[in-house]
Amino acid sequence: GRGGPPRAQSSYSREPSRGRSFQESVSSVPVNVRFLPEQSALSGLVRQVASTKRAYPLIDLASILMSKPGCCFVKLDVDSPSPEATLYQCKECRTISSDRGQVESHIMSDHVAVYFDIDEVEGEKPSGTFVCVAKCGYSGILLGPPNHHSYAESVRRLHTARFSNMDFITYKERIQLSHNPEDVERWKEEASKSVQYRLKEGSEEEREPMVLTNAERDMREHVIPRMVAVTKRAVVSEDIAHGIKDQGIKRALRDEWQRESRFPLKVSFALRAAFKHKHLHVFKAGKGKGVNFVTAVEPVPLDPSVAIPSIKEVLSYLRENPGCTRQQMVQALRPEAEADSDDVKALLQPLYWLVDRGHIIEFFNGTLSVPLGRH
Repeated sequence: GRGGPPRAQSSYSREPSRGRSFQESVSSVPVNVRFLPEQSALSGLVRQVASTKRAYPLIDLASILMSKPGCCFVKLDVDSPSPEATLYQCKECRTISSDRGQVESHIMSDHVAVYFDIDEVEGEKPSGTFVCVAKCGYSGILLGPPNHHSYAESVRRLHTARFSNMDFITYKERIQLSHNPEDVERWKEEASKSVQYRLKEGSEEEREPMVLTNAERDMREHVIPRMVAVTKRAVVSEDIAHGIKDQGIKRALRDEWQRESRFPLKVSFALRAAFKHKHLHVFKAGKGKGVNFVTAVEPVPLDPSVAIPSIKEVLSYLRENPGCTRQQMVQALRPEAEADSDDVKALLQPLYWLVDRGHIIEFFNGTLSVPLGRH
């Protein structure tokens, strides 16, 4: 029907869970958000329209794209004339932010394995007596005793890897202390296993094992400068868009998704251009300003007065009764005939040719009409 398919819930609109207090660093760079049809999803719609030779409402096809995950790309444009207003994008996975530091932290935490082989090495358990151990208030990960030399580094590393979109002071306030001896022993067991990082490429000397801080220093000096792109425009997949941490961009994504989910006007405009590029035909039909439809068959008006009698009868009836079905036409023109009679078959026989030539438009719901003029 005209309402289109049910809407799928989008993670653009989800709020942080589990009581997180996120830093409200709204992007200082305003962005325009557009949803564009993904190529494989577009090809599926083109095949559907072409194979059935029926006319489909453009807005309903746009609703299908908005309701199914992965059917759209997301286009982001900086909406500011200022030359300082830019976006920063990770070249590895295409995630984007208005904050360069946020992208750098993302590369450090999410892409270290692209450049380093990571190995876990067994060692000695920490010696000494520990009466408590700190625990992340969000993930439950053990951070170590506050008086242990590794504690500060553990807090910083976990914050960078998992909670970089949260204010560091707010994150530290949620750290808990556990006096449970089992937690202390579990931390000792975990702390006995160290992680070594070895460059995947380079000389033997360059590929010597290193600890995380040295690996991060190497990435900061040699990897990050060439892995951050500065741009005014970006196109990313829905999966990447869902993972964007920049609060301002997330808010713009959520607002545009909600608008287009209610009425996908901009997506329908994008579809219109894409369909024309694929040699499909877009026309308007209906009362008032009409509704945009797309079909694989170009609508071509045919004057009933120049047609043979069997075709003239069908065209004339549809001119007077647009939007009727085959069954309604048969009942009106052959009220006494059986559905499978030769008389009914003769009436319907020209219909297939007329639809194929565009002299009759068959709509998605089986209704029929004739093109009356320019479309």
